[in-house]
Amino acid sequence: MNQLSQQITVTSPLLPPLEEFIPYLQQIWDSKWITNNGQYHKQLEAALRDYLKVPQVSLFTNGTLPLLTALQALRITGEVITTPYSFVATTHSIWWAGCKPVFVDIDPRTGNLDPEKIEAAITPRTTAIMPVHCYGKPCDVRRIKEIADTYGLKVIYDAAHAFGVRRNGVSSARFGLASMFSFHATKVFNTIEGGALCFKDDSLVQVLNDLKNFGIRGQEEIAYVGGNAKMNEFQAAMGICNLRHIEEEIEKRTYEALDILHLRGQEHKKTHELSGGQKQRVALCRALVKQSPFFFLDEPLSNLDAQLRQKARTELVKIHEMFRPTMVYVTHDQIEAMTVADRIAVMNKGKVQQIDTPDTIYHHPANVFVATFIGSPAMNVVKARIEGTKIVIGECAVEIPAEWLKIVGTRKEVIFGLRPEAAKPNFDNAMVKGTVDFMENTGNLKTASLTLADGQNFFIQDSNQNIDLRNVTGFDFDWANVNLFDVETEENIGYVEA
Repeated sequence: MNQLSQQITVTSPLLPPLEEFIPYLQQIWDSKWITNNGQYHKQLEAALRDYLKVPQVSLFTNGTLPLLTALQALRITGEVITTPYSFVATTHSIWWAGCKPVFVDIDPRTGNLDPEKIEAAITPRTTAIMPVHCYGKPCDVRRIKEIADTYGLKVIYDAAHAFGVRRNGVSSARFGLASMFSFHATKVFNTIEGGALCFKDDSLVQVLNDLKNFGIRGQEEIAYVGGNAKMNEFQAAMGICNLRHIEEEIEKRTYEALDILHLRGQEHKKTHELSGGQKQRVALCRALVKQSPFFFLDEPLSNLDAQLRQKARTELVKIHEMFRPTMVYVTHDQIEAMTVADRIAVMNKGKVQQIDTPDTIYHHPANVFVATFIGSPAMNVVKARIEGTKIVIGECAVEIPAEWLKIVGTRKEVIFGLRPEAAKPNFDNAMVKGTVDFMENTGNLKTASLTLADGQNFFIQDSNQNIDLRNVTGFDFDWANVNLFDVETEENIGYVEA
């Protein structure tokens, strides 16, 4: 069985210095108090109340159970309006609470629940709204509150992506009746695994404590049907350590990404104040701050102008050299693929045509599709006849070297492939003759289109500005630059290395 030599993680978790964490472990070992509202559990709750500027914080063993417990504590039943654009746990918590999730579409500009579509989804059975702050961008909390107040609905926020985020100076922990934070290892602030529920109603403290501890109120009283959702001391200790470094780590990752992508000075601008190119680079910043060893980039430079696109390609290569992540880069721009990739996978209609280095794909394409997809102009591919030991291209017969005759075999026809720059202009006695249709000069290159004797088109290209391609009579070629393809399958039948 093949196994990955290295695990691919979603992001790079924040870990405190080991020497800082060890004394906490020692204290836990010495006290033998591992869970059930220990000293580090209490310390972390107090520290988070101060950091998040919220009256109450209740810690949980993960980020899903606070949502479920909040629904239970607030006695929410019936239908709960939420977003389809979230991690599956958001919806799961609604189902587990015995409620029905009702999905309302997002605002495509923010990824957040669109407030203007909420009212259409409200029915007599609707009791609550569970929005999600997407990627650190707070929801339109003012408008959501207006709707909730009008219809008498309760609001619980999934703030898993919004730890420490503020809207108009107000902490995201203070929105709604309760806000949930996830402290999973994929988050910058983590407790290894964990979560918290932030709220303002002091009467909920006892209820939440009961619900997350099997509903136990006392030695002889079960107040609720609860579960086991308590955070343990090891998690809390990790949280205490990480909280000391969170601001420094966020600032470090932020400005490091801004500097790499030349966005320093733009960090306080609103989205609408940024250019299309800047918005594209902001998206790359979001990927960089996660410090993942694995990037998936889908047309990342598509909205940039030509000059900025070239600069951005250079920056991407630098990023790869700095962090050495594995990057999967999807693009229709072959120049991007050729310049940034170590290996390229060329696809056609969902099927992989060739996976290889840019150099191999360019010079030795696997089939006609790859040959004509890569390169501008693309590789010349013209039908040719085999007559004895000669190949006839455009009615011109050229002797086939012995090593190539072995590759051709018994075929009577082949597709002859040659890159435009490998076709050497000839002004007198060309191996393959043709008539120039037109010529263009881009300053660094001259390109001429020829019509061969049999009517097929052929491009030749040359960087010599002192020649006039309009006067060529045809072209010569070196067999080391030739590719031959099967007429029926269009697969490359072989080539001879130089």
